Amino acid sequence: GAVYLVLAGGAPSGEVSLADADARFTGEETGSYAGTDLAGVGDVDGDGVDDVLISAPTTDHTSTRDGVVYLISGSTIESMSDWSMDLAGADLRLTGVVQENLAGLAVASVGDLDGDSHSDLLIGAGGGGFDDPSAAAGYLVLGASGISGTRSLAEADKTILAEVYGEQLGAAPLRAA
Repeated sequence: GAVYLVLAGGAPSGEVSLADADARFTGEETGSYAGTDLAGVGDVDGDGVDDVLISAPTTDHTSTRDGVVYLISGSTIESMSDWSMDLAGADLRLTGVVQENLAGLAVASVGDLDGDSHSDLLIGAGGGGFDDPSAAAGYLVLGASGISGTRSLAEADKTILAEVYGEQLGAAPLRAA
């Protein structure tokens, strides 16, 4: 999968070919469903530029479909020379917790919950959980200066687990009120 950025410069009209997109973000692997959900999430990393969150819920590094959510810093986007990026090079990779976690079925900014001037993130995972691999979960990740690298959602600042088998907590689109 891939995500294409088209800079409209005003109200978009007519058809735009993806070949003419201003930027392209490509999933790490075939079948990752990169771009299943995405969100402009404000300034998560404290560099003064708004960031973007892109999900790939079936990314399958070990044949487990654990999913990965990618944070791309606005500063990184501004400095892209050819406007093309493999998501493996994202500033932050948030990986699913267990097999079939499908982390990133839904992603959103929830504003600045802890009052530290960094936007915070909510990641939905439609399957998997700590106690029941078939339960769904939501993960809260607090923004911070210099946030980067790869981090398991097992280290999320807060986790909300579904209570009932088959409950699809984290599978629906997330939107902050």
